[in-house]
Amino acid sequence: NAEIFASSAVKIATEIGANYLCFGSESGNLDYLSSIADAIDSEIFENEIKDLIVASVEVEGLEASAIDSNEPLFGEGVGLDSIDALEIGAAIKKKYAVKFKTNADENRAHFRTVASLAAFVAENAGINLE
Repeated sequence: NAEIFASSAVKIATEIGANYLCFGSESGNLDYLSSIADAIDSEIFENEIKDLIVASVEVEGLEASAIDSNEPLFGEGVGLDSIDALEIGAAIKKKYAVKFKTNADENRAHFRTVASLAAFVAENAGINLE
């Protein structure tokens, strides 16, 4: 069946180090499949941003998997501070060649959550998540 085929294909692709998989559609509903792919791409990119955050800051016990994409990064959310924001900003600049403006209000909005930060980085690095 299709489930066995797909899980076997994923296992083989993982073993050979493939980064991408492409499956056909029996339904032919490409709009629906596209919407699923977009959601997966966004989630994958947000997880990449979470990994970058954890690697950039020195917060004991902070794990990427424990960060909710819509949780505030600062204050009572994840608990990051302004020094952490500088470290994350430097890491984003290095990895994605994205620069932040000096406007503090704009930067606060970008750094509000993982989701907002990922959207800003994607937009400014030319990464299409839609």
